Amino acid sequence: MNIVNISLLFLSAAFLNVILFYIFKKYLIKKENPAMKFLMVNIIKDIIWVGFWLLNLENTTSNFLAVIAAFLVTAIFLYFKVIKILNQS
Repeated sequence: MNIVNISLLFLSAAFLNVILFYIFKKYLIKKENPAMKFLMVNIIKDIIWVGFWLLNLENTTSNFLAVIAAFLVTAIFLYFKVIKILNQS
């Protein structure tokens, strides 16, 4: 896996997480049970994102580990911000 694929992998995950965070902050936080609604939308987004990258990259162990690493790193930051907002409300 080259540096372009790795950067696209992280940028796409970060971009989708920023969009989801904006949707959460703008719309989902005002509804009843916002944490569960966020989890539902996030899981669907993550399944589509991981599936897209696993289908488009070569089937190697390093590519799989890169996809999982990008998923975990970006998910940790997203969940940290969402939990912080939920605790404040």
